Amino acid sequence: MEEVAKKDENTEETLIAAACEETENDKDKGKGKGKGKGKGKDKGPKQKELEIKLFGKDRSFGSLPTVLHSDFRHIVEMLRRAKLPRLAAARVASLEAAMAESPDAPFKSMGELRAQVEVWRNESRGDFDADSYYDS
Repeated sequence: MEEVAKKDENTEETLIAAACEETENDKDKGKGKGKGKGKGKDKGPKQKELEIKLFGKDRSFGSLPTVLHSDFRHIVEMLRRAKLPRLAAARVASLEAAMAESPDAPFKSMGELRAQVEVWRNESRGDFDADSYYDS
């Protein structure tokens, strides 16, 4: 991963490819050949719709590379708690690059995501009914 990052640190493809390569290397350790290996062409990182339950509702965050889902969940959880994420800058940059590249992502940057989480937090505070919560 370090060699890839040294060649071209600023490209979005490099950051996403490095994250994918890192998890592919971890996944292949100690395992034999599985079914389907070598069939078809390499289409790059697998994209999957990401939904997270946040403030009592399922929220869609668009299609992102599956290798970045756990990092994205961490970012959303830290934003929910109003804390700083505990990820390396390269991993945050790869998330931002993936969000910018995703055609169906509702947020294209961390700033937009942070602002939307704040909106959702304020909406949930208004919807909260303390009497029904504590009386049940």
